[in-house]
Parts: sequence; structure tokens; C-alpha cells
Amino acid sequence: MVDFVFTARPPRGPLASYVESLWCARGVSEHVDVIFPTAQISLLINLGDPQLITAHGRAPFVGAEAWIVGQQRRVITNAPVGRTDVVGATFKSVGAAALLGVACDALTGQIVDLGALWGAFAERARRQLGDLGESSTPAARLAMLERLLSTRLADRAECAGPRIRRVRQAFDALTAAEPLPVGRVCELVGLSNRALIADFQRLVGLRPKEVSRQVRLHQLLGALASAAPTSLSELALAHGYCDQAHLNREFRGVAGISPTEYLRRRRSAYGDDPSSPNFVTG
Repeated sequence: MVDFVFTARPPRGPLASYVESLWCARGVSEHVDVIFPTAQISLLINLGDPQLITAHGRAPFVGAEAWIVGQQRRVITNAPVGRTDVVGATFKSVGAAALLGVACDALTGQIVDLGALWGAFAERARRQLGDLGESSTPAARLAMLERLLSTRLADRAECAGPRIRRVRQAFDALTAAEPLPVGRVCELVGLSNRALIADFQRLVGLRPKEVSRQVRLHQLLGALASAAPTSLSELALAHGYCDQAHLNREFRGVAGISPTEYLRRRRSAYGDDPSSPNFVTG
């Protein structure tokens, strides 16, 4: 990377139940990023040059103002067109449904203009962030975004509804350090498998088993990016794959490349830096 700074922190107060992290990225990137799905939805507000984002099987989206990256089942690519200056939020399990006020399965596989969901509020948020000026610090920008999202949360009474609470509990059980199988999760939250699937599709954007697979893949990416000298067959078994062939099939199905090619690209661009393992170069 050249002249590129990424800053992130968790939100504070009630917003912390719905948003995983607030972040900003500024500078010039040397790379086209290939981004693996992580069972999360993100909001991005652009204050710089456009970003060209392409979801699998869809036409490129020109990110000039503000947009939502819905749940993805395959990698997406992000190609900055000039200088990056983006402020963003990555949502927790049901955070997007709570704050966006939309069925998340309508966003799955898509990149959607934020104005289509938030109307004038989207433009007001972008204007207030822009009014801070180019010399504003990352801390000031993240504080502004936090205030804007907190205002949005306060305006949405349904954020604390029983369906939201059940799905959040189920999501946490599926993504814990020792995750529960889907059948046990159904028992935990008192829902049938069919009802849990329906609630997940609406409030998360993926089925429960898809969430489990994406979390497993993200953990695998973290192990690969750590540069620890472990064989792929050992990593496959350690992360719940039947064998290395199973790992390779799922990896290629999501990324279109092998784990070995992922490692080659990671090390070429990032060396031994283990941060953001769901990013690799195109």
C-alpha cells in the first residue's frame, strides 16, 4: 500500500448491539481488492473518488456517494478510481435489518444505493461528514458517523422486537468459538428449522447453514493469513472440513481460486500481515 490509512473502532452505547465496527479508509491503494464474504452487511459513505464494486454475476456498481453491500455468497471486487476517502460501518447479525428497515434477503448478492433505502437521510449524512473537511481526523469522522447511526437507531422502535432478539441469539450461538449445530440452535430459541430459516433470511440475509459456512471460512482465512506453517490438510480438519478436498471445493466455490493461490496473492501484496484476512488482491 502507498499512502493508505485504515482506522476502525467499535461503537459505544446502544449502537454497539447492532454495529460491529466503525471505520474509515483514506489514501491511494495499489491494488484491486477481492473481498471474501463474512456473513456481515456493510454501509459505506464516499467522500473521495468513486469506487468500482462488482458482485458476482452482476454489472459493476459505481460507488460515488453512499451504498450498502448486502450479504454475498461469493467474493466481490473493489477497484478504487483515484483516491479513496470512505467512512463505513460493518453491521452485526441483525444490525442492518434494524437500522436499514428493510428485509435483508432483498439485499443479498447486491450492492444498493443508500439513498434508495434512507432517502434524504442518506444525503444529509454524507453532507455532514463532508462538512468536517478534508483535514478532519479519523476520530472526528467516526464520532460523526456514530452520532448519525445512533439517531437512526433511536428513530426505529422495532429494533428491540422479539424476532430481532431471537435471531441475534441464534446468530451468536452459530458463530461462537464453539458453535452449536443448527438443530440445537432451534431448540435454544424455540423455533422450528423452517421458522429459523425464514427469520434468518429476512433479518440476516442468509440461511443459518450459510452463516455457519461463512464463519468457518473466515476463521480458515485468518489461519492462512497468519503465515503459521500448517498443512492444508491439518487446517481443513481443524476448521470442520471433512478433508482437504472438501476445503478446496468450498474455497473455490466462493473465491474462484484455490487456497494456495490465495496465499500467494496475500503474501505478494501484504507480506505476513495477518489483519483483514478476507481481503486479497485481484
